[in-house]
Amino acid sequence: MDQNLSMIDAGYIRQIRRHLHRHPELSQQEYQTQQYISDTLAALGVRHRRVADTGIIATIEGGLPGKHLAFRADIDALPIAEENALPFSSVNSGVSHACGHDAHAAMLIGAIRHVKEHGVVRGRVSFLFQPDEEKDGGALRMIDDGCLEGVDAIYGLHVMPYLEPGHVEIRHQALNASSDSLTIEVEGSSSHAAYPHEGKDAIVIMAGIIMELQTIMSRSISPLENAVLSFGMINGGTVPNALAKTVTIRGTLRTFNKAVRDTALSMLVDICKSKETAYGVRITIGHTPGYPMLINDDTLMGEFQGLLDTILPKERIHVKTLPSLGVEDFSYYLEKVPGVFFHLGCGNRSLGITHPLHSSRFTIDEDCLPWGSYLFTSIIHNYLD
Repeated sequence: MDQNLSMIDAGYIRQIRRHLHRHPELSQQEYQTQQYISDTLAALGVRHRRVADTGIIATIEGGLPGKHLAFRADIDALPIAEENALPFSSVNSGVSHACGHDAHAAMLIGAIRHVKEHGVVRGRVSFLFQPDEEKDGGALRMIDDGCLEGVDAIYGLHVMPYLEPGHVEIRHQALNASSDSLTIEVEGSSSHAAYPHEGKDAIVIMAGIIMELQTIMSRSISPLENAVLSFGMINGGTVPNALAKTVTIRGTLRTFNKAVRDTALSMLVDICKSKETAYGVRITIGHTPGYPMLINDDTLMGEFQGLLDTILPKERIHVKTLPSLGVEDFSYYLEKVPGVFFHLGCGNRSLGITHPLHSSRFTIDEDCLPWGSYLFTSIIHNYLD
């Protein structure tokens, strides 16, 4: 194992993470987080600028011309009340870092400190502190503000509680799915529940739509494809003794294949239109494209895997067999420049640190923190020096 891991100041990174964990802020509200990161970078003497309203880009130059690398950490929290009794638990009611973004930001600051102290021989490194990953894709606003200008490659990571510190999970090509947000509204006509023949029951019609939509994935998409169509919200009706005039469902489509995506959306429209004609009601479909697929660059991933082989035991390197149907807005960066996104272990079964991401009990084994900084700095020196 590379001795440079011991050069990473774990206590410093832990302090940063605990402050961020104690003061989480929701997407597009990360003003105090931005100020704290800015103050920390200023104390390190690192040049930086504020972008994307609540984001930051920090830059360190090498002494000689060379490539331009970028590293990204997301900084927003979730509207989830924390249920962990930690000395540094969230002080913001109903808000917590239940997805590990506090750890991501602390790891990036740890890498910045190491690079600032030990330098890089050539090239340039940009460090992106990105807001709004959990809500509206803050990566797009970062890109609009020039975070990728001149960048040759970009790297990012996400902590994962099913792996322990010092373990890394990688995958060539597709790692995360694309997403589409869907809304379907049935507008019938109301009547007293005792006289259902006088109305057009939106609940019954919507029930038929929901059941038929299940056949898209089960009977019209190859079982060899990874895709899912799920509806998690339904709203309708005002009183129990009257037919509902309007019912609305909301859900998501996740795919890894444009043809599958197009087929599923087309069939959804056909099913709704057939019900509209059959029952004489109005059906409205809302479709909002979400994050694109996250596709790692094969060449850079191969180089990263080779780097891991030199600094980690083989049993700590995990190659992910199947992609995840979760989404990640790092995908927007990878549409613009080649890059690598990987997973870093943060769990610990012996300590009971096993709760999943987006759980009110999610936390990390802080031993993972120096590993993130170490991997970032290893990439920098391997790529630039």
